[in-house]
Amino acid sequence: PIDDKLAEPDQNVQKFINSFKSKVDRKYKTLICKFAQTLTHPKREVETTLGNLVADAFAQNAGCDVMLVGSGSIRIKKMGPLVTLKDLLTCFPYDDTLNRYQVKGRDLKRIFNYIMRPENRDGEGECYQVNHGVHAVYSDKKNQLLSLKIKGQPVNNQKDYTLCLQGYHFKSA
Repeated sequence: PIDDKLAEPDQNVQKFINSFKSKVDRKYKTLICKFAQTLTHPKREVETTLGNLVADAFAQNAGCDVMLVGSGSIRIKKMGPLVTLKDLLTCFPYDDTLNRYQVKGRDLKRIFNYIMRPENRDGEGECYQVNHGVHAVYSDKKNQLLSLKIKGQPVNNQKDYTLCLQGYHFKSA
């Protein structure tokens, strides 16, 4: 084991580390916002308050109708009410891509029908957090999507919608 018994600590090295630590702590312990309550992400197979925040932030930044964020990419169980830069970077620690697609409403319905299947809610499936304004209703009994609305309006099969995906790439069929 590498410890104080192996070699005496070098005080100059320790001072250098401490000076670096204080600079890092100053940056990453900076308070960036306050929430009214703690946001949670206890389980990836369900919609969560923290997942909603991440999806909403990405959707707003990308200007898309539908934002799908892989639930597993949210790496903490809770955040807030005080949020530091470290908290934010720990929540989503990836230097990831955000991909934008124009999809017809019928294809958007097919995507939601696929991702909302019960098989995707077993802890290993393709679970997503979705931005505000998207409302999907799925029947486990019928094993199908019953309705999909964006900003209160039913999705039109022929209309183009902007779909954004964090870290995923679709291949043309």
